[in-house]
Amino acid sequence: MQSFDYILEFPYGCPSYKIKNRMNFEYRVYKVKNYLMFYTINRKEQKIIISRVLYQRMNFNDILNIK
Repeated sequence: MQSFDYILEFPYGCPSYKIKNRMNFEYRVYKVKNYLMFYTINRKEQKIIISRVLYQRMNFNDILNIK
């Protein structure tokens, strides 16, 4: 199954990460080979928004200010 197909089929199937500065805002993350794809889910519009794709060895906690 392709990465995007999995996310479309199971959008809540990936781990979530809360953002320090924003309440009720979370990224979901999906591993694609050596990269981490961060996305959010807009429930009202029923959309998945891919926000970032980062190399997995980067310090993504500092980049995204993850709690």
